Amino acid sequence: MRKTPSKLNRLAQRLLDMAGGNGVSHTTVRRWVLEVIELLAARAERLERALKRIIRKGGHVVLIDGTLVCTRRWYSRDNRRNNIEIAR
Repeated sequence: MRKTPSKLNRLAQRLLDMAGGNGVSHTTVRRWVLEVIELLAARAERLERALKRIIRKGGHVVLIDGTLVCTRRWYSRDNRRNNIEIAR
């Protein structure tokens, strides 16, 4: 995903806010943020292993990016089964 200039400006502003509020420079805060991201990425389960585990346990739906989607459950009389509809 490519970041637009407005997103980069907001990120920089948040770093400046965190830095100023804690009495450290914004470069220090940026370094800390990157270190935490690297630490979390190193500890996270790899995607291939996670998908295999989900399949093994009989999972059907996987949210990869963590986006919440508004849905509605409904029953199809024709198919005689419950379905999920993505609400717009």
